[in-house]
Amino acid sequence: MIRAELRRLTRTEESVLIARCATPSLPCHCGHACCRGEKPHREWTDAIGELARDLKQGVFEGREVNIMLRRAYVIRYYTPKKQRDPIECVAEKLGIVRNTFSAHYSKVKTYLTKLEDRAFDALDDRLRSGGVVGYLD
Repeated sequence: MIRAELRRLTRTEESVLIARCATPSLPCHCGHACCRGEKPHREWTDAIGELARDLKQGVFEGREVNIMLRRAYVIRYYTPKKQRDPIECVAEKLGIVRNTFSAHYSKVKTYLTKLEDRAFDALDDRLRSGGVVGYLD
């Protein structure tokens, strides 16, 4: 029932909630030599991609910020702080100046925080109006 209500949200709202609540990887028991016991969680990676595309209009309109950078900003936002690589390392890996990465990330963080708040409110409204959840008397 909750998944049905989630699918009724906008694509961006659904992506925000999936990125926040789903795990980035799933256990893998394929037994291949290259396997490290995990595989990417397709639903999470699809949500990250959707949000990275959304940033082009929402944050970087009129600027040329490639999809790899936008994905890096979104992944950083949804990765727990203890698991994040230092900004210096990410910026170097992506070939940009640390201060540029930091300035962009600050804007992305503000944007995604607002989207996330709206998405949780929208899902809450859907669940309450559908009688899935409610207040206890």
